[in-house]
Amino acid sequence: MRIYNTLFCVLALAFCPVNGFGQEDAWVSPEGPAVAVDWDGDDVMNHLPEYVRQVSALIQIDLDGQIDLDEQWDNELIAPKSNIAADVDADADESASDAAEEEELEQEKEEVPVAKPRRALSPEAEKLREQITGTLAAGARRPLEVQRDTPASVIAYCFAYGADTQIFQVTQPQPQPASGQRRPQQPQATGRAPIFAIGALCWNYPSGGKTLLRTDGENIIAKVGPGLQRKPGTLLAMLAMSSIAENYEIRVGNTTGTIADLVQAEKVACALDADMSLALIGLSFYCDVEEEWTNDLGEKWSISKIVLAELLRPADQGTSNITDQLLGLACAVRRFENEGVELTGPMLDAKNYLESFEKFAVTAQNEQGLWHPRFFLFKGSTPNQWDSLYSSGHIFRFLAFSLPEEKLTDPQVVRSVRALTDLINKVANTPPTTERQVEALATALHAIAIYNMRLGEN
Repeated sequence: MRIYNTLFCVLALAFCPVNGFGQEDAWVSPEGPAVAVDWDGDDVMNHLPEYVRQVSALIQIDLDGQIDLDEQWDNELIAPKSNIAADVDADADESASDAAEEEELEQEKEEVPVAKPRRALSPEAEKLREQITGTLAAGARRPLEVQRDTPASVIAYCFAYGADTQIFQVTQPQPQPASGQRRPQQPQATGRAPIFAIGALCWNYPSGGKTLLRTDGENIIAKVGPGLQRKPGTLLAMLAMSSIAENYEIRVGNTTGTIADLVQAEKVACALDADMSLALIGLSFYCDVEEEWTNDLGEKWSISKIVLAELLRPADQGTSNITDQLLGLACAVRRFENEGVELTGPMLDAKNYLESFEKFAVTAQNEQGLWHPRFFLFKGSTPNQWDSLYSSGHIFRFLAFSLPEEKLTDPQVVRSVRALTDLINKVANTPPTTERQVEALATALHAIAIYNMRLGEN
């Protein structure tokens, strides 16, 4: 059956020409890299992911655990055979105990992972990181406002800045009193009260005249639509990529719950032919190892089954639907790789699918190192900076997350991150006025943030 994998690789290379596309605006195959799904059985492989932040485990030696106090107390109750024998036995026991403790300590020392030194970067790479850091800092200075920005815009910025994202409640000065009334002693100015954005979303704080969450009387559900989630799973994907704990509280009126309730809502909503790309990001982070669940139709699902469904689902390669699918698959694959789980079946096919699209995306760059507004359907450029930022941000976010470490400093990749950073700085002079423009800017910021983080990892 593995013959299909060989066919897959041949088809993938056929759609990934090494020398590019030739003329600008040349047609790129709308079918993209082909995928052959071939697997034996439906293995459930759920392993805790580490796809957002590399968190070093703090290993603490339990000194109390090295000494069995109960055993000591029991030994004290044993009458010595004689004073001499007791002294000899005590010395022998003490020596044996010391030897055992030393051996145990040596074993624990061997088990403690030694932190790898930070990877040495070239002066050019260090300068690039400084440039990206400056752009990210400048992007954070555009404040989100409760009165202006909808939940969709807040979610988009939370992807880029995670738990540090803030939204501001703007307080207007009170009207001046009428003639004859006492005037205030001090002039009142417009104020800004900061609120943590993820907390505002999870507590259903109104923003831009909309609230994100609703309840059916029992369950808390994230709404989908203009100004809200652009597709199911968007909120959960953002929470996962921000490493928010599953027990974080959510509220709708008097109804309270946790992020675990949002996880459950995405589980029961799993369905064949549905777009589960962003839900896959969240479920890959929050689901337990080797977990299976049942949707609202009584069907069994798992992470590997969602991956299979996404491989079989055609995604529009002229919109962000294709990059959402690729990012979801990349998160699932990264999870398995981080846990040291062998990729088989649909997971192996997903890995091959991603690798083919990585090559495909690089060859689809235009002369500036960016991408056409129609994503993978055309190769070329546009005078509309926002349209270019939208497609280029989504595509480079996938590449920044999915590319192997050794590919991050390839000239074509570096050219893209430089071009994208420059474009972000250019549009900073014209603040976004639509939700699509906010999404374009926030996604591009998220893309260079992922790249910057991975470039500086150990």
